[in-house]
Amino acid sequence: MKKIIMWMSAAVLLAACSKKDEQPEPAPAPGQDVWIRDLPAGEKAPGDPTGGKPDTLFFSFQTNGKVAGTAQWDIAFTGIYNSTIISNIQRNNWMSMQQQGYDAITGLPAADYKLSAVGSGNASPNGWFKYDINTHVVAALPGRTILIKQQGKTVYKMEMISIYKGNPKAPTVETPAPYLHFRYAMFR
Repeated sequence: MKKIIMWMSAAVLLAACSKKDEQPEPAPAPGQDVWIRDLPAGEKAPGDPTGGKPDTLFFSFQTNGKVAGTAQWDIAFTGIYNSTIISNIQRNNWMSMQQQGYDAITGLPAADYKLSAVGSGNASPNGWFKYDINTHVVAALPGRTILIKQQGKTVYKMEMISIYKGNPKAPTVETPAPYLHFRYAMFR
């Protein structure tokens, strides 16, 4: 009898654990920062200055993570080092690049949501990074915040931080990439 109870208890425990692991993360509360760290975004050969072109990574704000390209995705990372961010315009998601720091944006700013892609480097108005041609290193530009308007109503602010594993202070061309580091918060 003790063995039967022990086996039944083990089965219930395992079933409870597996159900919990399958559930997606809850969507963040408005104003709460969500930090994404070391999100694998494809592979490149160490020392490859071009970054290769890894597979596109699709991201959902509702699940706080990767989703299949056929799923309900909000933004996608594509291009060299997966450094170009595109919005899912089929779901009426559009972006605006703000020349203002993430922490400085405390309320919903007036913005023109007409961008479907951001990411061009070297301080372009719609860029979030600088590419150093000598070191082949990508660095996030300070004072750049991406606003994403989802389905014409919910707005998220997002700051790209790094594309290197571990977010080192001084990455090199040998540092594993792309591993995305960014944070975001929902306005409403």
